[in-house]
Amino acid sequence: MATDKSSNPTPEAPDRALLEQLDSDTWASVLTLARDAMHTLEGKDETPPIRQLRSSPTSRLASGPMRKRLQTLIAKGGPLWDAMVEKGADDPSGPLAVLTGDREVAPVAAARVIQGVPQAQHDKVIKERERAKDRQKAITVERDEARKLADGARGRLRTLQQDLDKATEERDAAIVEADGLRRDLAATTAEREKALAREQRRYQSQIDLLTEELRSHRRELDEEFQNVARQREAEERRIEADRKAAAAPPPAQTSQGRRGFGLAVAGRPSTLPDDVEAGTVQAAKALLDQDRTIVIDGYNITRQHKTNFPLDAQRYWLVDHVRSLQGWLRVNVEILWDGLGGASETRDERNLVVRFSGAGITADDEIVFHVAAMPADQPVIVVTDDRELRARVIAHGADVIGTGAFLSATS
Repeated sequence: MATDKSSNPTPEAPDRALLEQLDSDTWASVLTLARDAMHTLEGKDETPPIRQLRSSPTSRLASGPMRKRLQTLIAKGGPLWDAMVEKGADDPSGPLAVLTGDREVAPVAAARVIQGVPQAQHDKVIKERERAKDRQKAITVERDEARKLADGARGRLRTLQQDLDKATEERDAAIVEADGLRRDLAATTAEREKALAREQRRYQSQIDLLTEELRSHRRELDEEFQNVARQREAEERRIEADRKAAAAPPPAQTSQGRRGFGLAVAGRPSTLPDDVEAGTVQAAKALLDQDRTIVIDGYNITRQHKTNFPLDAQRYWLVDHVRSLQGWLRVNVEILWDGLGGASETRDERNLVVRFSGAGITADDEIVFHVAAMPADQPVIVVTDDRELRARVIAHGADVIGTGAFLSATS
């Protein structure tokens, strides 16, 4: 039955001295009541000292410093004492009666002599007996707690074993499923690789066919331009012969340029001085003379020497370089670029031509067509490092200068 606190006020907490005089048996019953009371405290009543005492083993609370701390906390009153009063109110002969003075308890230190045994020795025996009882009770409590823990551990072990058995079954099933998936994947991969190989062979065959058709078309175009060039050359030779018959022949061309080194003899191709090696910077300087036409493979230069520039900046750089060249050497320069849309052409006051190839045709093809269409006696220089383009324009009598030699000779 719950205690009516309005009619029965909470008794005062016991003195610390009374708590210290309790024998081991009485203290054991008080300790049981205190532990039950501590487990009912919560919220702000659950102070750090309460939590520390509640989590301590019974053996530590039976004696020693932890017993003294608990006695001090009980003697202060407050939430713990109130909870002990509420828990022990229904047992008039229980430990609460001892603490409130309703039941007497014999003091531990009674002055007596039994059968001639000195008091000090008797007290020592009593204390040792009480300590033995305390240890026995603590061991009993710890044994009970250990049994509870063991029972709980055995229950958890059974649960874990069941979970392990279930997990093992699921793992075995997953292994079987994975083996099947691997077999299916291997079969699918093999079929996919076969199909991929077939497609690769088919596309390669088409590429080879288109490549051969392109080469054949280029050969036909080259032959056609060569025929046109030969016909034009024959016509021009006839006209030139008629003109020379009516006028004195022009003075022989000097082989020494204004710049103090030997120049090439103009022609298709031109003839380098005997002491100049082809492909060198000196050869490039010997070829760069007045009234010559220079055709430049634009991106072949810029993508090698200005790779860090965007494409529009590459084009501006090359145009500026060529204009500075035309400032000291009177030459006709044409720069050809690969175009993405329709063909376009611009020409400035210095006769610098900038041309973009049309859709479906490369700048290389434009250069070859342009060289082949020039008069047979017009010296022409092509600036490129493209091996295939060099071979194609050399076949039309053009002089070829590498990009590095061109930049060095004109810088």
